[in-house]
Amino acid sequence: MARASCAYNPARFPQASRRFFARLACMRSRSPLRVGAVTFRSFNFPARSHTIVTSTTAVSSHRTVRPSFFLATCALALSLATACNAPVKPRGLDNEGLVTGRLSAVNPLDVVVLKPENHTGRNDVPLDLLRRQLQTELVALRYSPLALDFVDKSAIPASYRPGALGEQGVLQTFITGWDDTHWRSNGRLVVDADIYMLDAADPATERALWGGHVTRTLEMAAARESTATQESLMQQAVARFVGETLASLPPRNPEHTTATP
Repeated sequence: MARASCAYNPARFPQASRRFFARLACMRSRSPLRVGAVTFRSFNFPARSHTIVTSTTAVSSHRTVRPSFFLATCALALSLATACNAPVKPRGLDNEGLVTGRLSAVNPLDVVVLKPENHTGRNDVPLDLLRRQLQTELVALRYSPLALDFVDKSAIPASYRPGALGEQGVLQTFITGWDDTHWRSNGRLVVDADIYMLDAADPATERALWGGHVTRTLEMAAARESTATQESLMQQAVARFVGETLASLPPRNPEHTTATP
């Protein structure tokens, strides 16, 4: 079969096509560069050195930023991992003035919670609130505080003798400082107290089972945002003070037999 000819045949193309092929033939005759059947026309392109330098600079800058970002990310991840793995300081360790004596040997079960004594010279210290919170916290530590009403009816404070109600321990508290200078402005309260767990059989404070001096600074500004009244905020502050203070008191060991006087 005869191969179809690709040569230009004027009879086979319309007028518009004839003009196109005529123009193409003219361009081919004037072109200085020929490669086989394909002809290329040379053009003078403008120098691109500036473009290349700019592009190289951009790439270089981009490559410089990426390692810095990577290193910053690694440093952040490392700091977070270190913070997560850092040992959490147990509550109560910052109460350096509170020390433990013969508490584990006596291991008191029944405890009388005396009403805190006010040595601040002020008359607005919430002593009853402090006492109730101390009783609640002792229960959480597996001690068995006697009912406050029972203690008040059975023991006159002036003539109370430790052990008279069958208790093995006495919790005695002296409030020595109550600084609410910044309470209204930013919810800060600083409380100083001497607190002791006494052996009912030997109630001298110098031979206390546990206790000493404590100072707690209570920052209640955040809690104030969600608290409706000052009374409720004070209850939270007292609860925090008692909780942070008695965090230093070792919980009672229920498997240990209470010592007999």
